[in-house]
Amino acid sequence: MTENKEDEVISEPILRVEDVSKSFRGLRAVSGYNLALREGEILGIIGPNGAGKTTVFHLITGFLKPSSGRVYFRGKEITGTPPPRIAKLGLARTFQNIRLFDRLTVLENVTVAAQLHTNYNIFEVFACLPSFRRKEKRVRDDSLELLKLLGLADLRDRRVDGLAYGDKRRLEIARALATRPKILLLDEPAAGTNPHESDQLHEMILSLRRTFALTVVLVEHDMRLMMNLCERLQALNYGEVIAEGTPEEVRQHPDVIVSYLGTSGTTQSAVN
Repeated sequence: MTENKEDEVISEPILRVEDVSKSFRGLRAVSGYNLALREGEILGIIGPNGAGKTTVFHLITGFLKPSSGRVYFRGKEITGTPPPRIAKLGLARTFQNIRLFDRLTVLENVTVAAQLHTNYNIFEVFACLPSFRRKEKRVRDDSLELLKLLGLADLRDRRVDGLAYGDKRRLEIARALATRPKILLLDEPAAGTNPHESDQLHEMILSLRRTFALTVVLVEHDMRLMMNLCERLQALNYGEVIAEGTPEEVRQHPDVIVSYLGTSGTTQSAVN
């Protein structure tokens, strides 16, 4: 009996989404969404524009409250939990439209996020006690290490509003990592990149998974990246999962071909 219980604990998904739906003024954006995310895997969510992919991210990370259904992280329900608390639990995300503090420097953007797990008290802050200075130094050092890892260390003193688009994308990932996530959700991280940059992103995500023992979920339109990187795919259309499985299984699924191309009798190039 003990061995069976241990097996059950090991097999428990790190993230479980049960029959989650979301409606806006009667319009169903997500319908009956389910997910059992295995720890350490890289999952991709694909689908045409408006399929509900980003809404799923919002529902998982607390930016939207489901109309129905439940979300569980490590066996504990987090449905409707505010985003800061979800981030502190270990779920971090990036955004389809980059959200950074434009008037702060690259380093400051990361240190703001790194302070999520730093406990200050008012007295040590106002008195600038040695304990406060030690904590600030640790936050700064950890943030600099992340910038080095993401190839942004040379830009640490630059204001964000002067950065190139690709650097902003990497900075957003660095800032998410600063919250010490267990699950990293990336919303279109390859948007605006060329094939060479997409290949670099592929290698970077694999490296980050190894370095930080991450579980990764991607929403992305770069199908070459998704097919080569992800171990499992979900395909959404009109807010519903229409296919799930290995990249090859999903690529060949007739409903996926129809949702991308509008016909079942043409080439699969759009999902290759």
